[in-house]
Amino acid sequence: MKFLIAFKVISTVVFFASYSFGQVKPAILKIRFDKPDLQASSIRIENGKAPARRIVLDSTTTRTDSAGIVIYTFAIRKSGVKNIAFFQDSTMVTSIDFFLRPGEKINCIEKGSKFIFEGEDNAAKVNRFLREIGILSKDSLRQKPLMRKVADDLYANFMRDMADEKWHLYQTTQDTTDTTQNIFVKAALEAQQYQRVQFFVQTKDWTDDMFERIKDIIVGRQQRIFIPNNETTYRPPFRIVPHEDAILSWDYLFSLTSHLGGNINYFNQKNNLSEKVAEFYDAVDRELSRLPQTREALLSTILRSNWFNDSGSQGLLERFERDFPNSKHLKEVHYANWSMQKAKAGASIPPIPLLKSDSTQTTLVIPKGSPTLVLIWNTWEDSCQLALSAVALLAKKYDKSTVRFLTVCARNRFESWKEVLMCHWSNPQKDAHFYADYPETSVLEGFFTKKRPKLVFLDKEGKYVEEFSPFETAKIEKWLKK
Repeated sequence: MKFLIAFKVISTVVFFASYSFGQVKPAILKIRFDKPDLQASSIRIENGKAPARRIVLDSTTTRTDSAGIVIYTFAIRKSGVKNIAFFQDSTMVTSIDFFLRPGEKINCIEKGSKFIFEGEDNAAKVNRFLREIGILSKDSLRQKPLMRKVADDLYANFMRDMADEKWHLYQTTQDTTDTTQNIFVKAALEAQQYQRVQFFVQTKDWTDDMFERIKDIIVGRQQRIFIPNNETTYRPPFRIVPHEDAILSWDYLFSLTSHLGGNINYFNQKNNLSEKVAEFYDAVDRELSRLPQTREALLSTILRSNWFNDSGSQGLLERFERDFPNSKHLKEVHYANWSMQKAKAGASIPPIPLLKSDSTQTTLVIPKGSPTLVLIWNTWEDSCQLALSAVALLAKKYDKSTVRFLTVCARNRFESWKEVLMCHWSNPQKDAHFYADYPETSVLEGFFTKKRPKLVFLDKEGKYVEEFSPFETAKIEKWLKK
């Protein structure tokens, strides 16, 4: 009995400790929409600028009170930028960023696709501040430089002074008890001054009309990425923030990537992209040796960008696998690499995960010993269904030969694939028919072409030989008789 009581006490303490220090606390966002009937039904709340993709926040509940205020309650583990998207009208979607700490409450009014934050608590004050200085709003100095005819280093020093002034203003006017919030603001200001100088250097020859066109393009949210010009010789000064949470600012992550040489322009560097990426990899290891999460974020962003495919790309992939064997981005890096390995004589089909007709997962590995015909198809085109029937007849005609027949259905609903297969291929063998889900389809479309249906010929070693239309009967028959 004493043991049971002690266990309950310890469990209760652990529960409340994990809630208080642990890292999952409810946060509340209250919004009075200008057009609640239109907007409330379409809203979504997401984690902000994640390097890979946005992730919808978990455990979100929504209700509307009697005053028409929409109330969102959700759990967050750490402070950071969140994003909210809603319909401005029946066709225009507006997206707005805001900063939130665990356990906070935000009250705001949406008017004219802008948020007005009410109150004097930290949530309201810091969000107003970040908008006023251009961190979570349009940055006017990235639409037109403050000065035009000055030296690069003079403009850079001026932007540095402005960033330092804003940092001092933040420290003296805002609640700085949250370390993650402080790091985010510091990193975002560093990125802001860097991008302002970068924009100034690259727009020296612009006319006023060109700056006006930028203002016309930026509708509803800040222009986040300005592609660096490799011909620019001036490198803006940049201070690396020595903390992993700095990359919570997507602008900082992008600027740090550019600063370390990750501003690789595919069109200007076609012949030595792997060499350039390797130089960037070395710089990341050298400058960020004590920041493993930051290193992984920068490198995975470059490696899954589908920018390069030459003799050195495989070595870079293997290096990333060794350095980050448990990376959550490893699958995406693999898929990006595979999708760039275009089919050519002697190439192996990437070992992508596929589903069997019984819903179990397997890996597409072509067994050796016999030549193989692989039909890649989808269900919504009549030509693909005709191809399925045609190849099924071939398989029946050559059932005594050593040739194997496989099919891979791509980019379809799983159940519709099985239904169509049964209609056009009687008594299909379970180990000969596979389904590629949407992420895997992108690999197949990169390795082969997007055109479907496609009949692929593989030799006895499982290597790519060539591909035909499944309706080129004479060529197929000739190949089968060899």
